[in-house]
Formats: sequence, structure tokens, C-alpha cells
Amino acid sequence: SRNATGHRSVKTNVVTYESLRQKLKTSGNIRIEVQQSTYIADNRRNMELSTTFVVLEPQESPPGYELVPGMGWYRLHLTPLTWDEARLACEAEGAHLAVLNSQEEATALKGIFGKAPAIIPGATWNALAFMGFSDTAVEGTFVTIYGDSLQEAGYAN
Repeated sequence: SRNATGHRSVKTNVVTYESLRQKLKTSGNIRIEVQQSTYIADNRRNMELSTTFVVLEPQESPPGYELVPGMGWYRLHLTPLTWDEARLACEAEGAHLAVLNSQEEATALKGIFGKAPAIIPGATWNALAFMGFSDTAVEGTFVTIYGDSLQEAGYAN
């Protein structure tokens, strides 16, 4: 179709880098390769774009992180923080609070959490850790740090 200035436009799905990492279940970098080709058909010049996403997993563990094959790197911080402080601590490391995308990922994180020492011995809330979702915008409506519903993220248990 033509846009308001008369140029041809195409509709496509646009995703953020972080949501792409989430969908590909990686904490590694992603190389995006775009190839363009043009051809003539029915006396019209056509352009075709092809995009390939290549996941570049880190070869060495970031300090304090554990690799879960096929899912990415995870770290459980043992310093008691508020949800906002935990979110900022992850961002300072170039990471983010975990957003669960599957039962397999939930099981993997339970395993990591189960191996950790007690955060505060004797505390009644010791068995809790913050995740990458909250209901701070609307009480009772949980969304991920990316603004997706838990259903959209792929895991709502």
C-alpha cells in the first residue's frame, strides 16, 4: 500500500530486542541478518526481505550466574531487596528479573532456588524470590516487565 507521502509501505511485526530474546529463550546476544533482493514480476519491481536471527550464547558464565541449557543464564541474588531494587540490580548487570515462559523454565528456577542457602535465617518469607512480573499498575492484574500478560508470556501458574 502507499503511505500518506505516496511511498510504498509494508506491514510487518515489530518486536523489541528484549521481547525477541524472551521469545528465543536466550540471555545471549542476537545477531540479526537481513537480506534484500529485488526482482521484476508482472512489469513491476518487487523487493523481498529475509531476516535470520542468530543466537550468540555467551561462552563463559557471567559471575554468579548459572546456565540452564536452552533457556539462558540465571542468578539468584541473596541480598534482601524490594521488587524495584531487585529489578534495578538486575538491570545494572545487563540482565532482567526472570520472566517465566514455560513449566520447564519454572522447574529449572525452582531447582536453582532450592540449592540456595536461606536468605535470612528464620524469616517466614525466606522461600520467596522476586520475578519479572507485578501488579503495580493495576492491583490484581499481573504483567511482565515487558508489559505482556502472563498468558502472553507463556506461563501463568
